[in-house]
This record gives sequence, C-alpha cells and structure tokens, in this order.
Amino acid sequence: MIAPEWPAWQLVDQSSLDSVFPSAHASLMRQWVFSSLILACVSATLGCAHGAESFGVLRLRIGMVGAGQVKAETERLEPFRAYLAARLEIPVELQIFRKGQELVDAAAHRAIDYGVYTAATYAAAWRSCGCIEPIGAPRSIDGTAGVRSILVVRGDSPYLKATDLQGRSLAMAGQGSIAGHMIPVSELAGEGIDVAKLVSRVETVADPDAALTLLLDRKVDAAFAWSTLEGEQGEGYDRGPLHDLVHRGILDMHAIRIIWRSGLIPNGPHAVRDTLPLQVKSHLRDLLSELLEAGPDAYDAVEPNFSGGFGPIGHSAYLPLLRLVTPPGEDPMQPLAPKSPNG
Repeated sequence: MIAPEWPAWQLVDQSSLDSVFPSAHASLMRQWVFSSLILACVSATLGCAHGAESFGVLRLRIGMVGAGQVKAETERLEPFRAYLAARLEIPVELQIFRKGQELVDAAAHRAIDYGVYTAATYAAAWRSCGCIEPIGAPRSIDGTAGVRSILVVRGDSPYLKATDLQGRSLAMAGQGSIAGHMIPVSELAGEGIDVAKLVSRVETVADPDAALTLLLDRKVDAAFAWSTLEGEQGEGYDRGPLHDLVHRGILDMHAIRIIWRSGLIPNGPHAVRDTLPLQVKSHLRDLLSELLEAGPDAYDAVEPNFSGGFGPIGHSAYLPLLRLVTPPGEDPMQPLAPKSPNG
C-alpha cells in the first residue's frame, strides 16, 4: 500500500459523511468512520517502513575469510555487499579475515552479525558460543547440498564392509582433510570401529586423489575418499575424486567397490547472530533464496564455487562437524559458553 503524501485529515470530507449519515442520531457512526479512516491512513504510512532499520537494526556487519589481499577481496565482494545494503535499506559493512579462526573469534565475540562459513568454521563458531544460526547454504549446479566420505576397495577384493579390513592397509589424506580423514575416522568411531586398531598400516597422502591412486596401484587394500554419490555411477557420480579419475581415463568404476559411506557433510552455511530480530533473519533468508536469479552478480561474488543457488539448512545438519570439535563425553549440541541474556 502506498503511503499518502498529504495529512490524513485532508483525505476525509465531512460533508460527504453527512450525505451518507444525514441523521443526527448517526453522529456516533460518522465519528467511528472518520476515526477509522484516519487510523487506516496512519497504518499505511507506517507500513512503508520495511527496511531492517524499522526493526532496530542500524547496520549489518558481514565477516568472511578472504584468500587474497583485503582490498582486492573487498572489491570482489562489493556486488554482494551493495545488494544486501539496497534491500535491507541499512549500511552493510564487510570484514575480511585472513584465517578461519579469526572469523570464529569474531562470531563468538559478536563482532559480526552475519558470516560466510565453511562447515568446519561454522561448527567451531557455534561450539564457542551457541550464538549463530544458519540461514541458508549454497548448492552445486547438480543440486547437491554436500558430499559424503566413502571407504573404497578394489572390485576384485573380498572386502564387503569396514570390519573386513582387520589387519589390512589403508590410504587416507592428512589430519587436516575433513572428508578424507576427520569425518570417516569420527563416524566409524561412532559405529564402534577404531580405524587405528582396525588396520595394520596407514599410508598418509596429500589428498583423496592420491589415496585412490595407491589403491588402484595395489599398494594398499582400501582408501578414504569423498563423493556426492549423486548422478551417474559409471561417471564417478557428479563430483569428487572418483569423477575426476574417471574423466581422466584412470578409473573404471567397475574396478572399485564402496563398502562404507558417511552421513551428508553439508556445504558451509551463511549464518547470522541469533539475536537479530526474527523479521530481519527471515528477510535475509528470502534474499539468499532468490539471490541467484535476482542478483546473479552478487551471487557469483559471494559464492564462486557453488552455482546452484541457496537452499534452506538447519543447525542439526552440521552435527557431524560439531562432533569433530567436541571432546569425547560431551554433548556436541551444547555450546561451550552459555548464551548471554543480552545477546
């Protein structure tokens, strides 16, 4: 509804009311109509204030980790910043951090209102304070929302499940690899399988591609890797080391067997400070969901690696990552520090 450009009282002509309610006994009815029209006009005027400022948010501070120089990263992200500023109708500020831990610290100390996280940095930030919540996560062009860790053996081997590898050899990426090391070790442990005790030899390699190469060269009996497990199996699925090796002519999918898979490891979310007004959080969710179509330049600026648009995601989706940052015996769904009553 468009707000009137003149005072509400100028919208009502008293003589026209008299023609509708000519009787003196209808004076109360005329007064009620007059008051109602004024109230409607005032409501229309107030209804036009739909920016974030109308909910008490005077600015939005966005934090993210940048790979390049701060100036270059700020320029690259300008379309996204400008898009949000225009639609929220408040100043939007960018804070570029050099390391993931700096982003985590900023979120935990409420120095930012909005963050662009990896799955791991989201888990670490939430575990620190319990003060952020996801509002959306990007999807790949194939529509997948994440990947899964997998345990792979050769197709001509006798191994059909993880426990069949007792006393055998395993190749996996180093401890910094989420999908190629941390998640499979953690989730198998949750199933009662201690990888270090299961196999007799572990070959630590640079990445899952190298782990699969050792497997195909018959230098190990099994390998940890990752995949979307979506799409054509013969093509190595849609994304991941299997897909890459198939398209390089190195792997025929009939030559391998997947004997274990993890739960979904979701793509990293965009998350906001949980004390933002509900209306602002809802508005931000809507802006993300429509960003690919409504602001393609802004989308490409903030999510250059995922081109499938944003989808909804909940906090519980990151439970596998939360387990990684939670000591044994503690509840991964409980943060270290209680929420401040004042946010």
